[in-house]
Amino acid sequence: HLAELPARARRRAKGSERGSVTNYVFKGASTAPVLSCTGDGEQQRAHRPQAEQQDGCGGRQVHREHGEGECLGLVGESGSGKTTLGRTILGLDNAREGEILFKGQNIRDLGYHAMRPYRQDLQMIFQDPYSSLNPRMTVIDILTEGLIEHGLLGPIEMDGDEKTSRLIFENKKDAAAHWLEEVGLPADTMNRYPHEFSGGQRQRICVARAIAVEPEFVVCDEAVSALDVTIQAQVIDLLMELKDKLGLSYLFISHDLSVVKRICDRVVVMRHGKVAEAGFTTDVVNNPQSEYTKSLIEAVPIPGDTKKRAKAQARGNA
Repeated sequence: HLAELPARARRRAKGSERGSVTNYVFKGASTAPVLSCTGDGEQQRAHRPQAEQQDGCGGRQVHREHGEGECLGLVGESGSGKTTLGRTILGLDNAREGEILFKGQNIRDLGYHAMRPYRQDLQMIFQDPYSSLNPRMTVIDILTEGLIEHGLLGPIEMDGDEKTSRLIFENKKDAAAHWLEEVGLPADTMNRYPHEFSGGQRQRICVARAIAVEPEFVVCDEAVSALDVTIQAQVIDLLMELKDKLGLSYLFISHDLSVVKRICDRVVVMRHGKVAEAGFTTDVVNNPQSEYTKSLIEAVPIPGDTKKRAKAQARGNA
C-alpha cells in the first residue's frame, strides 16, 4: 500500500489485488533500524493487461537492511510507484495502513506539527530543479529557510549536557556561503534568483538545500533524469562525495539501471506498486531472477552493441 497509486487514479481503478507483506528497512550503524516501512502490498489492476495482472513475480516478501552511508536504489518503469513510495516515507503522501518507523517511532499518522521535528532528518531532492525552487526567492533565502525553521541559525541554547553535531551558523550569509561551496558553486551567487542558473546549477542548489539541515536520510527522486549526460555524471559524483563526507543514506529512485548500477549498494525493483525483485545491485544486474528485471536490463542502450539492437528490433517486430 505504500506504493499505491494516487487517490485520483484509485477512484478510477476497477479493482485491486492484495499482495504479501512488504518491509523496507534502512539500518544505520546501531542495532535499531534508521527507517523501516511495513504493510500489506496492494497492486492496482486498472488498465493492466490480464497477463500482467497474473504475473507471479510481484508481491514477494522483502526485508532490506541499509547500512549508514549506503545507497538503496529503487527502480522500475514510469507509474510503478517509486515516487509515491518515497513521498509516503516523508509524509508528503498518506498511507492507509502499515507502519513507517524512524528510529523506532511510527511517523505514519503524525500530523503536520508533530512531523516537523523529523523533517530535519528526512529530506528530499526532487526531480525537476526548475519547478522545485521558488522563483521569487534568492538562493540565500532558499538555503537558509530550513536552517531558520530548525534553529540552526544564530546562537542556540542547550540544557545540561545536551549536544548537537550539526553546524550552527551565526548568520544567513555564512550558512549560504558554506553550503554553496559544498556543492561546487561560488559563494557570490547567493543573491541571485533561480532563473539566473543553468539546469545543473539549479540541481546543485536543490542538493544544497536538502543537506543544509544535515539529515540522515535523503530521498533522491530521479535527481539526475532531467539533466544532460555530462551534468548527470557531475551531479552523481557530487552526491557520492557528500554521502561519504556527511554519512548520508540515500533512497535513489530511478528508471535508469545503468546509473543505479554505478552508485547503489542494493536495489529494489518495483512493478505496478509491488516489489518484483530485490538484492545486492551486482547480483540483481548480473543475475536477474524475474522476467521484468531482465526486460529492464535489456532496455538499457549500449552503443555499438549490434546484437542487442537486432534482438530488440526482432522483439519489436514480433
